[in-house]
Amino acid sequence: MCGQYTLFEDENPKMRGVVAEMNSRLESAGEKPVKTGIIKPTDRAPVFVANSGEILSCAMDWGYAGFGKSRIIINARAETATQKPMFSQGVARFRCVVPATGFYEWNRALPDKPRYRFGFSESPALYMAGLYQQTDGFPRFVIVTCPARGALAQIHDRMPVILMPDKLTAWLGNAQKAQEILHTGGAVPQQIPDLQR
Repeated sequence: MCGQYTLFEDENPKMRGVVAEMNSRLESAGEKPVKTGIIKPTDRAPVFVANSGEILSCAMDWGYAGFGKSRIIINARAETATQKPMFSQGVARFRCVVPATGFYEWNRALPDKPRYRFGFSESPALYMAGLYQQTDGFPRFVIVTCPARGALAQIHDRMPVILMPDKLTAWLGNAQKAQEILHTGGAVPQQIPDLQR
């Protein structure tokens, strides 16, 4: 977890303006645009960060460079992130929010490995806790995960730390509250329709 997530603009129209403005900035700078729809590791995607108490949108690539030539690290475990050199600075100072409309998990215990999509049926907006790092190239992010709960626990053992809207500012701007969120694991998602796009 989490290996793919969705950001469908028709499900969350508020993101349309954010994505359009971000892609305009990227195009002006000669950079590739952010992706929407189904987002996979190494894709460039929109994220939110805090700057002087204000929440700003920016573009980052999904995945830290790993230790092998082609290895990409896409997740950080909430339970150990503060102890790992790769993530400890992120937990302390470089936290981000990854907007989505759902995320995927596969049931690898079944022969055909069916795919399930999780999120919130009552709200299209889903916010995942993330960490980021400034690199020599483009900034990169990872999604923070915790032990799976609810219906998801029958399919996979991990899930993203999901932030309710009233927790975004705490995650981004308060290191102590961010630690509390890591320990509680965030909100519990439910299975939602996979739109097969």
